Amino acid sequence: MPPNADPEMLAGHVLAVVQGMSTLAKDGANRNKLLRIVEGCMSAWPHTLHQGLIRIYLPDFLAEK
Repeated sequence: MPPNADPEMLAGHVLAVVQGMSTLAKDGANRNKLLRIVEGCMSAWPHTLHQGLIRIYLPDFLAEK
């Protein structure tokens, strides 16, 4: 993680998004909508970390369709 990253802020951001996504999923949001939210959430992360996480996790998640 870059030295100027704020891990506490990033963790809080992710937790807030996950809670919101949970509510949306319970209300019937489809997979594509939730994946767009994930991509938006990850754009708040430091660029190099964001690109690495998308490369590592998102292809497997998308393959689970």
